[in-house]
Amino acid sequence: MSFCEAVRKTATRLDHHMQRREQKVLIVTSVSENEGKSSVAANLALALAEKGRKVLLIDVDLKKPALYKVFEKQQENRKYLSDYLEKKAGVKDVLFYEKKERIYTVFQKKGIHNAAKYLDSPEMGALIDAGRKKMDYVILDTPPMSVSSDAELMLKMADNAVLIVRQDWTDVGQQTMLPTPSVRRALISQALF
Repeated sequence: MSFCEAVRKTATRLDHHMQRREQKVLIVTSVSENEGKSSVAANLALALAEKGRKVLLIDVDLKKPALYKVFEKQQENRKYLSDYLEKKAGVKDVLFYEKKERIYTVFQKKGIHNAAKYLDSPEMGALIDAGRKKMDYVILDTPPMSVSSDAELMLKMADNAVLIVRQDWTDVGQQTMLPTPSVRRALISQALF
């Protein structure tokens, strides 16, 4: 219950903060793996949908995608983000409305090589721009910052960022793996709290 309440409280703060600044695109990232980043991204999307917001949740972790597991979509025959980015599918083919959860999703099922090339593509920009126009919020679940530079790459397309740090888990020594000073300043300037 405390986790659910904490997520709802955070979603309320995000909603207030981002609406006041007319922001729509949010990155959710972490320092390292297994810190609960995808769970937080999914639960923020659900909490915002509970408030009546139109939310698009995109799994842009092209290294180790997890949102399809969180939403139990392993067995479904569907197109994924990489299909769209490789021009094998259109936006309508990869965009799904999850009726039960009342959110829109774009999932990725398997990791791909050279993810940065795809994330920095005009197709990715077009997908986020379309979400910006039609949704109240677009939430991007990115890879951890110590694993790849994809989260840093996605910062230029986002309005705000949430950095997940698991208590008593992330080693202080990993701060050397965090983004460059200019990106850290951007993250700090976008901080909510």
